[in-house]
Amino acid sequence: MDKLAQIQHLRIQLGALGYHDFQIDSMIKEEIGTAKLTGLSEEQYEQCIETLQGYIEFASKCQKKK
Repeated sequence: MDKLAQIQHLRIQLGALGYHDFQIDSMIKEEIGTAKLTGLSEEQYEQCIETLQGYIEFASKCQKKK
């Protein structure tokens, strides 16, 4: 799976966990400086993936405690 497809998959997972698109865009923008996912360096793609995975882990833990 290429990096852009992986990010899209993570976005879907975050949506299923209750995050809205604007919140996900904000997470990405905070990490790499833009919400646009085209023309990024490999490092930026990796940073974005790691950040989104962290939010997924956090949200999953929170849902388990309910």
